[in-house]
Amino acid sequence: MDILSYGLLEKTGYDGYLQGNAPERVLQFGEGNFLRAFTDCFVDIMNEKAGFDGKVVIVTPRGTGKHW
Repeated sequence: MDILSYGLLEKTGYDGYLQGNAPERVLQFGEGNFLRAFTDCFVDIMNEKAGFDGKVVIVTPRGTGKHW
């Protein structure tokens, strides 16, 4: 199975909305389903309707347990 990437989408002929060259403007801490759906949805709307021209970068949370 191929890893999903911009290159793979282009190779397969995908002609949908892509932000391949857009700058990374949003830093999102955490990767839960709610965060991905909520944040990415608003960024997509800003890109399409307001000309935001940006992508989301996700920072994974630290490992389990407290580190004092």
